[in-house]
Amino acid sequence: MPKASPPTRPTPSEVARYFQDLLGFEAPWQVADLVTDHTAHSIEIRLEHVPSSRFACPHCQALCPVHDHAPTRRWRHLDAMLYQTFLTTATPRVRCEQHGVGTVAVPWAGFSARWTLDLERHAIAALVACSTVTAASKLLGISWHTLQNIMEAAVERGVARRVLDGIELLGLDEKSYLRGQSYISVCNDLVGGRVLEVSLGRTSEEAAKALEVIPLDQRKSVAAVAIDMSAACAGAVKLVFPRATVVIDRFHVSQLANKMVHEVRKGEHARLLEQGDDTLTGTSRMWLWSPENMPPALLTRFETVAELNLLTAQAWQAKENLAGFWEQPDTAAAANYFEKWTKAAEASKIPQVIKLAKTLGRYLPGLLAYHLFKITNALSEGMNSKIQALKSAARGFRNYAHYRIRILFYCGRLELNPI
Repeated sequence: MPKASPPTRPTPSEVARYFQDLLGFEAPWQVADLVTDHTAHSIEIRLEHVPSSRFACPHCQALCPVHDHAPTRRWRHLDAMLYQTFLTTATPRVRCEQHGVGTVAVPWAGFSARWTLDLERHAIAALVACSTVTAASKLLGISWHTLQNIMEAAVERGVARRVLDGIELLGLDEKSYLRGQSYISVCNDLVGGRVLEVSLGRTSEEAAKALEVIPLDQRKSVAAVAIDMSAACAGAVKLVFPRATVVIDRFHVSQLANKMVHEVRKGEHARLLEQGDDTLTGTSRMWLWSPENMPPALLTRFETVAELNLLTAQAWQAKENLAGFWEQPDTAAAANYFEKWTKAAEASKIPQVIKLAKTLGRYLPGLLAYHLFKITNALSEGMNSKIQALKSAARGFRNYAHYRIRILFYCGRLELNPI
């Protein structure tokens, strides 16, 4: 048998052409050389352009001759066989008759970026999959600051691309920021299911900054904004959308009603214990349920306690009756229902129930508006949970700008990748 000939090594030019095919570069760019550093586990791919090439002016895109070259720049690229890979070249500068000398744009990276577009896409995918920038940094072997810069660039790009015309229904909510009385205001697109903007603070003027994300010429299309009972939120809506209807969030009302029942139970439980009666011991969570949704283990005890006609049971019944307000077919029926519920609340003689009725009465127009638009801040509360998860994973944010970027990156439903 003839002896097999030994394999031949590829020539440097063949290796360069191979990497050029992998990179997908077209004329006039070509791979000139490769330098491998096995100690540093890195590969440097040196690029050059064909002599006498003409490039687009960075201002008017007219093809112009090369004037000179800027100092050699370096871009981090996708790793090759676990070796950190870099692209380097002396970027050409062209002379335009109209705009003078300017540095051209390279096809593999943004104008001021230190990384390639391919690496940026890969990093964005890793950031989306990871819970924190730190986790993505360890996975990719890229510094935290580089990934933060990539995230900021992705959000800036996504915000510039998104379409905000035709938005009719918004939600405005607040979220804690630092410890103590420090908050952010969050504007949500209730139909699109996305966070539109975040502003620092929760006064009317501060919250209005989040709503101002809607351009002036498109604000007339906003028909309603769901808020809690905060006067600051209502003021913010008036400042930015004077014609929009304020809709009081029904789930916030439910929270107030549950809080009312808790206060009644707490006071009555203390009085009963003084008499040696522990009937209400361990029942605090029981009054949050409706009978049809109550676990079987609680239902038997609930029925027993409810038959005693305690003040707590009466307050709970007032809360349950209030839920019927949201089921009315229109605003007229809802107004009639609320009037009857208020009279029953006053007849109960329970101070906490009466107080709740008076509070809700002051916000009746916003409550009735629910029957016109059928919107709630449930999406906003869901976003708040997601924001809280981001905050917990990062162990808090001291930098508001970083906090805002995280929220828009993960909750803004932005088109993040470079083209």
